[in-house]
Amino acid sequence: MARPVVSEVAEELYTILAPLAYDDANQDWALLVFCEAWAGPLQLVKDYTGDGTRPNWSNLIDIDECPDEALEWLAQLAGTNMPGREGGEIDDTYFTRARAYIKSTPGFLRGGVDAIVASAQKTLIGSKTVIIRERWGGAYRLQVRTKTSETPTPVKTQAAIMAHKPGGILLDYATVTGADYLAVFTGYAAYSNLFSAYVTYQGVLNGVPGT
Repeated sequence: MARPVVSEVAEELYTILAPLAYDDANQDWALLVFCEAWAGPLQLVKDYTGDGTRPNWSNLIDIDECPDEALEWLAQLAGTNMPGREGGEIDDTYFTRARAYIKSTPGFLRGGVDAIVASAQKTLIGSKTVIIRERWGGAYRLQVRTKTSETPTPVKTQAAIMAHKPGGILLDYATVTGADYLAVFTGYAAYSNLFSAYVTYQGVLNGVPGT
């Protein structure tokens, strides 16, 4: 029987066990096959953690060098998960977007208003309007509104908000077809400011300044 081709890790173990391998060639390389079965799966770990050209583990910890298939492992170190994959998205596009997402360290901001808004906006189109009010209707309530015309999939938007919402806070989420009256009220200190920003009441309803 020809000598089996085995992994580097298996060869290293086989070398250590050399005193036991004196008759292995006549035993169909039983010890070598055992070494591959036991240590072979560790080859991937060895490849990831040190290839001899860089410090050990650096090719896993470096976001720009980390293999695509190991990004999910690296993401947890930044306190986050891989972003969802869009329908029809090719590997290069997805993993480039995933690397940028991990770099943004969204997990460091989880629970904050900025993180909730940023997460929701990833599911929106157009101007990606997100209206958010803390403690709206109670100390443990959060109201979030997005525009219907900018929200292709409300279920995805709600899931994105939930991913960053603090635990114990009740979410009130919905889409709105026009401008939110309270947003207009708080955004314009005087009626004259509103009058200067919009041409018609329809423009106010649509939430599009200048119309």
